[in-house]
Amino acid sequence: MTLVIRADATREMGTGHVMRTLAIAQQWLRLGYGEVILIGAIQSKMLEEIVKGEGLRVVAAQGDQALSIMSEYTGNDRIWCVADGYHFSEAYLRSILERGFRLMLVDDLGNRTSYPATALLNANFYAAEVKYPESSVHYLIGPAYALLREEFRARNGIEKKQPNVAQRLLITIGGSDPAGLTPKVVEAVSLVQGLSFDVKVLLGPSAPPDLIPPSVIRDSYHRFSFLRGTNRISDLMEWADMAITAGGATCQELAYMQVPFLVVAVADNQEPGVSWLLSRGLAASLGGRSDAEVTEMADSIQKLAIDVEKRRFQAESLSRLVDGQGAVRVVRFMGALGGGIRKARREDRTLLFKWANDPAVRSASFSQRQISWDEHCRWFEHLMEKDDSVIYIALDVAGKPWGQIRFEEKEGAAVVSCSISEDFRGLGLGASLISRGTRRFLKETTGDVRPVAFIKAENSRSIRAFTRAGYRETGREQSRQGDGVVVMDYEV
Repeated sequence: MTLVIRADATREMGTGHVMRTLAIAQQWLRLGYGEVILIGAIQSKMLEEIVKGEGLRVVAAQGDQALSIMSEYTGNDRIWCVADGYHFSEAYLRSILERGFRLMLVDDLGNRTSYPATALLNANFYAAEVKYPESSVHYLIGPAYALLREEFRARNGIEKKQPNVAQRLLITIGGSDPAGLTPKVVEAVSLVQGLSFDVKVLLGPSAPPDLIPPSVIRDSYHRFSFLRGTNRISDLMEWADMAITAGGATCQELAYMQVPFLVVAVADNQEPGVSWLLSRGLAASLGGRSDAEVTEMADSIQKLAIDVEKRRFQAESLSRLVDGQGAVRVVRFMGALGGGIRKARREDRTLLFKWANDPAVRSASFSQRQISWDEHCRWFEHLMEKDDSVIYIALDVAGKPWGQIRFEEKEGAAVVSCSISEDFRGLGLGASLISRGTRRFLKETTGDVRPVAFIKAENSRSIRAFTRAGYRETGREQSRQGDGVVVMDYEV
């Protein structure tokens, strides 16, 4: 299945929208889901080469032209489009949906009146505080979904030691730095006295070539080196003792790499994230807004460099928020929602046995004892031979099973039970599995059979999933084990 990414990277808006969707593209390709096409305006040739080097096809287009090109990729299948950009109006987003796409909208601000999308992703640290409307949209919220590229995920398990005094300093103010803040930060570092920094300044692929005047560092006794663009920024972060950055997605990359940092908001959309970090002591302020005095910046840099306890607290606290698996979770969600559903076959017996004895599944069951292989085989063969009972297997777009839902006839009702494999758990897929499975069952079954679910009263997540799928509570009971039971019937 094709994935279409709609994002732009210009001097004014920077490179962040393209770079974070690149993380989604990498996992889409890695999981074998299909090709990836990026449709948008990329003004930097360096950035375009980085994107193409990851295996994406780039089509240059904006506005209505981009919509026309996107129409070429929709057919009988509803393929996914990821849209990342504040300039996409609600009408524009609806046009994408009307062309037959499933739409993943990447959002930071929560300031739209409506969200025309299949799913919405806000992976910011503060995302849980954004009030989104109740709707049929699937919400992927918080840093568990942070879009880190594969270069970061490959460094899983690193443990960074904090030196008593930070000496290796990384400066990265974004892909384009439209406010021209980098020279000011470099000047501030050059004013720090009593310390000796080895400084690497990363100039983004869209930054102008004359951004750093030679006069800024001519008389400094700190060592400066300047790098233009890189698709391996994780190497620089691993090298660095601390960093100075703008308040964008780089903050989450630094958090994962356990690099303490000073942060500054260079645009209004970065203000919520910077405020969240500073209010919790998880980052140091560079000196207020980007218009702070150079001497004020220099003082903030020196204070963090010599405060090892503060740096250690920042690094340890932030690393617990970002585990590097965010892009994998997002793509697994998309792959599962875009996949199909089929009846179980006899070769599924071993897989279903494994899922049935999963500790989380047993914990949610009324009987928590492990199921023996012989017992499972007898149950499975019996169910496969019954005309009024069925098991469906949910598949992702690559054909990988990720969940099961079964309907067992008991006293005129079809008792519903479902489970999701560990890799796809916690992504909000339960309601989709239940809804699709129930509709398929009712379409294929003969006779007047009502689907009914019996759920532990303490299992609030499962109750919410069945509710979203169209089931309603019709009673309360008690199980033989003494558990409270919520009875839920499907409303046709």
